[in-house]
Amino acid sequence: MSLQIINCLPGQVVPDGLYELARIKCRSTPHRKPWSLPLQVLEGPEIDELWCVQDAVSITPIQISGGTIQQHQSNGYSMFWLQLDPAEFDSFAQATAYAWQQVLYSLQLDHPHLLKTWHYLPGINDGGGDDERYRQFCLGRAHTLMKAGYQNPLPSATAIGIPDPDANLVMYWVTSNNTGQNIENPRQTSAWEYPRDYGPSSPNFSRATLDAEHGLLLISGTASVVGHATSHPLDTVSQTSEMLINLNTLLEVSGSRCAKIDSQLPCLRVYLRNPSDWQLVREKLLESGFDQHHLLPLAGEICRRDLMVELDGFLLAC
Repeated sequence: MSLQIINCLPGQVVPDGLYELARIKCRSTPHRKPWSLPLQVLEGPEIDELWCVQDAVSITPIQISGGTIQQHQSNGYSMFWLQLDPAEFDSFAQATAYAWQQVLYSLQLDHPHLLKTWHYLPGINDGGGDDERYRQFCLGRAHTLMKAGYQNPLPSATAIGIPDPDANLVMYWVTSNNTGQNIENPRQTSAWEYPRDYGPSSPNFSRATLDAEHGLLLISGTASVVGHATSHPLDTVSQTSEMLINLNTLLEVSGSRCAKIDSQLPCLRVYLRNPSDWQLVREKLLESGFDQHHLLPLAGEICRRDLMVELDGFLLAC
């Protein structure tokens, strides 16, 4: 039931002896098809991110109010893709609450342990004060969790803005037979303990989740945050350096035998509020030991207006 994640050219076939659990399509022109990342690839080849397993996979489409879900299921893992039109709901918080009802429902199926959720939100910074879409997203998720009696911190997650405010809400997530180990960064306040300054409901995610049985570390969206505050507001270069300190700290705390930045990170997604900043960020990443072939720059808005860059990725045990 081991899991392999392979970055390859579009359309490349799955290696012999493996089955395709999911294929995340990363393109220079994003579109709304299922399993397509709704963000523009800024440089380098377009890729498919292949999630592969050693047993057969079944595919189930699920119709929901205002959108669709696809479930891909193997013996050990399931992956779900959700696309939802927020305009079908009275508020963005309501749309998010409904989407998270689907996540919790999926945990009642064959794989009860959530490992990571990726959220792509149209117009993430639209609205003022507590009406900002990201704050409403946190509010809607918290409402669903509270109603379901879910009290534990959630596992790893990413929440990034789609530059098109009229796009659909896109989420995908992976569930497993195995309980993941949630990991926190000692340099950062746990997200669920953020003060009221960040909205009526705190964000809820762990900084990373480790599937120890299969040696998979899923890294949450990581930015230039120290404690709970933005470090180096609006300064892309300094934020990149701080972001990398947070990443290195997270790898060390995880106890990974690959606890350093190098080519063992198969693919690091780098989200940029201003696409024109990519060359500056790229230079800092290469100086830190990254191989440019393992970097995927994407045009994406960050959850705080003063954050310019964020990363996420995964690490396979070596």
